Amino acid sequence: GVAIRASSVPRSEIFLATKLAGSDHGFDEAHVALRRSLRELRVDYVDLYLIESPLTGKLMETWDALVEMRKMGLARSLGVCNFGIAHLEALKAHNRELPEVNQIELHPLNFQERRPL
Repeated sequence: GVAIRASSVPRSEIFLATKLAGSDHGFDEAHVALRRSLRELRVDYVDLYLIESPLTGKLMETWDALVEMRKMGLARSLGVCNFGIAHLEALKAHNRELPEVNQIELHPLNFQERRPL
């Protein structure tokens, strides 16, 4: 947040992304976490809000919270990190909109494992 405020670049020209930590999954928890991030960054919205990991067991309620926060104008785009095909299909099977981004870790040591993505 300090660099944004110190910059002469207008906020509208900065693309700001942040992630929801696994410990903050859940509907209410996700709301609290994004508002905390916005307060710490001293901004009104983020351009991209990502779920850091699908492995908490609260996928649907967490995703629903992100969708609601986007509708409230707190995030412009939504995404996920390291979601496998099964996680994305679960969202689709529960009639949820799909993420705009799936940020995946990819390097020579995990390329074959991630190839289907």
